[in-house]
Amino acid sequence: PIDLRRRLAAAAGIGSGIVVEDKGYSLALHYRKAPEHAEQLRRHIAAARTAFSAEPTELLLGKAMFEVKRPGISKGESIRKLMAHPPFSGRMPVFIGDDVTDESVFEVLPGIGGKGFSVSRYFPGLAGVFKDPAQVRSALDSLATNGRARA
Repeated sequence: PIDLRRRLAAAAGIGSGIVVEDKGYSLALHYRKAPEHAEQLRRHIAAARTAFSAEPTELLLGKAMFEVKRPGISKGESIRKLMAHPPFSGRMPVFIGDDVTDESVFEVLPGIGGKGFSVSRYFPGLAGVFKDPAQVRSALDSLATNGRARA
């Protein structure tokens, strides 16, 4: 019998450019290289979720990506749990993200003393927004070289 994960992963057969990313806790279906298949991919996901309606799932819409995951699982909760254990406890988490799947991290960071930065998108509670990936690389290079980042 085919399971939900395999049924969703079959989306790779929709057309060239569909990328299936198995994150373990979720399946992300990327169509950045195949935007013409976005609607067909959306229908494929809806049909798979309907066929396995007894299995609760959530659908996240990202940048040219659909992610199907179990309810209650998020990057934010993972970071919160990780930061409670040595050697991370008592330290300041810093997170850089650019997608809707990163929103849950941005939400928990203030409560655990962390700082969140986004790339080209505003989310509530951010410490800052980088204009593009090149600016992130430049800031990280500066931090590694000088011990502090420049904006």
